[in-house]
Parts: sequence; C-alpha cells; structure tokens
Amino acid sequence: MLLGALLTFTGAGAPVAQAQESLAGAFTSCAAQTQIPEVECEALVALYNGANGAGWTTKTNWLATDEPCSWYGVTCDAGHVSELNLGRNGLSGSIPTELGNLSSLQRLYLDNNQLA
Repeated sequence: MLLGALLTFTGAGAPVAQAQESLAGAFTSCAAQTQIPEVECEALVALYNGANGAGWTTKTNWLATDEPCSWYGVTCDAGHVSELNLGRNGLSGSIPTELGNLSSLQRLYLDNNQLA
C-alpha cells in the first residue's frame, strides 16, 4: 500500500528511490536489532501482533525501526526492557504469554484497554 501511494503521488523515476528510502528504516527482525535480547524483542512483537497494534492510538516506531527501545511506551535500561507504558492506547485482544520473557520488566501499564 505504501509503494502504491508513492507511485501515485511521485513523478517518473522517483517512486523506486522514495520507496527504498521509506523502507530503509523498517523493522526487519528481532535478530537484526541489537538493543535488547532477541527474546525480549520477540515478546514486544507478540504484544503488537496479539493486541491489534495496527489499531493502537499511538504506535510511534513500533515495527518501523530496528530500535525497540525507541518504540512508543517502551523504556529500556542496561540493555533490557524495564517498562511498558501502553495504558489508554487502544490495545485489544490478548496479552501474549511471551511477555513473561521480559525478565527485567519493573513496570507494566496496560490499564484502560480492551485486553483479555
């Protein structure tokens, strides 16, 4: 869909370069990032996928960068996720069991969402 929009609104020759530039910062995989352990990154991705991340009120940087510590509501300390603050953010669905892999998580705010 992004590529289609770029093709529609850009001149000849520009769509490919702009599409590549737009995708350059895209999330590739938890194995590719280096900020936190892969298993913690996978837990965050499971939360996004299981709680309708595409429909969140604010989802800045989620699955858009290979820097999970820059994702909205994620705080890291000493190379681990230490806080998730996603209260009142339109999460819906289920809380994944993978969140148990966030071994250094000290604060979890998921209040006022539609989670099971």
